[in-house]
Amino acid sequence: GTTQIVHNRDVELDDFLYRGHLGQAVVLVPLAMCEAFGLSGREFLTAQVAANEVAGRLGASITADVLHGHQRSYLQRLAAAVCTSKLLSLDREKTAQALSIALTQPEYALHPGMFSPETKVLSAASSVVEGVRAGFLAAEGMGGAKDILEHRAGFFSQFSLHRTPPEPFVQLGTAWVTEALSFKRYSSCAYAAGTVDAVRSILAREPVEPDAIREIEIATTAPALILEQLAEPHYLSQYTPVNVQFSIARSALMALRYGDIRGSHYSEENFARAVPFIQMLAPKTRVIHDWHLTLQLLRGIDDGLVAGGSENSAGMVEFYRASREFKRKFGRTQSLQIKDIPKLLALSASDKKYFVSRFLKGFTSRIGGGQKEGPFGDFSKLSWRMASRVAIRLKSGSLLESTSLVPPGMAGDPTRRQVVEEKLVVEGSEVIGKRKARVLYKRLMDLERVPVRNVISSAVE
Repeated sequence: GTTQIVHNRDVELDDFLYRGHLGQAVVLVPLAMCEAFGLSGREFLTAQVAANEVAGRLGASITADVLHGHQRSYLQRLAAAVCTSKLLSLDREKTAQALSIALTQPEYALHPGMFSPETKVLSAASSVVEGVRAGFLAAEGMGGAKDILEHRAGFFSQFSLHRTPPEPFVQLGTAWVTEALSFKRYSSCAYAAGTVDAVRSILAREPVEPDAIREIEIATTAPALILEQLAEPHYLSQYTPVNVQFSIARSALMALRYGDIRGSHYSEENFARAVPFIQMLAPKTRVIHDWHLTLQLLRGIDDGLVAGGSENSAGMVEFYRASREFKRKFGRTQSLQIKDIPKLLALSASDKKYFVSRFLKGFTSRIGGGQKEGPFGDFSKLSWRMASRVAIRLKSGSLLESTSLVPPGMAGDPTRRQVVEEKLVVEGSEVIGKRKARVLYKRLMDLERVPVRNVISSAVE
């Protein structure tokens, strides 16, 4: 199980929810338990959805912190504990104890080990195992502190920058976090997906010789720019698969080298071939912030929330607080500075109105004029606009440009289901061959009606 979790992290192809990477727990834990105990596909799916909804809500409620993506491995603990509790048929009290136990010793993944060195692949391994252990310990009668989240010295006070603890477990049964599931089409950080997609669009129109390139400019969102900074090669290091996958610029060059980025492109041999190419073009490549694209990202999020921008709905004040703390810790530029004012004033009237309105909601929600419902809306309407605009200037003077707003496979992409099928067949073919990968996909689409062990064995025998 630990090996599967590590490999899933290694190729950077995991699925994710709104503000939460849960795939390692919600796929591998029920898979292992259902195979071991002979449980049905319906039980598998029920446990998976329950874990998405519980752990996904905790992730969605924390919008003021300095941990990014895979660093929030405490969500994997919680998701694994939910899956285990459900599949062991624990009662309400024992399930609550399992979740308390799981969150008693959450990992706090440190930035230097997460965005460049190989240690990143371990980010979910221990947390998933400990989440499962928590379920079995609760089944044996162990108890924990059920106020572990909201206690003044508990989880929220130490893992978030929220002034008042959020209330994550609301609207259960009326809002479905699972509907915002996103599936990575490219083997890269999700924030690099728009860049990779834009590069592929350019290459589909016209092949680009590396020697013909004068410069590459990538305009992208504020979170993507943060990831670019975090992906700097670690101490005494050069390029690694990890700091290429998390870098917007280097992911673009990887796509330019191979025309795509699949898991196989990060094999030892293929990555070694790509490094000289990346080294050659990296000095010619720059990443800049585009306020319009950042606002598009927020608009896509707000489509699935109620009163987006207010205190409990991905508030602007919380984002600003996190940005300020990030600058304090790392000496990086804040997301909003005085020098940004001319850029904001240059935005369209629609963008300026939206920006001001969203910021004001952050303040009014604190003085009694904010939202009266929510914070979750219809998550099926949320779209992950991890957008980028790529411009390749050739030495001849020609300019090749492309913009990707909602990368393939992300929430909001109408082809999301087709992306999942294609991804399973392509990536699965590397392990079990194309024919068996297609059989596996068909069996999985019928998972609700058959035992899990039958699905897996019939597809890979």
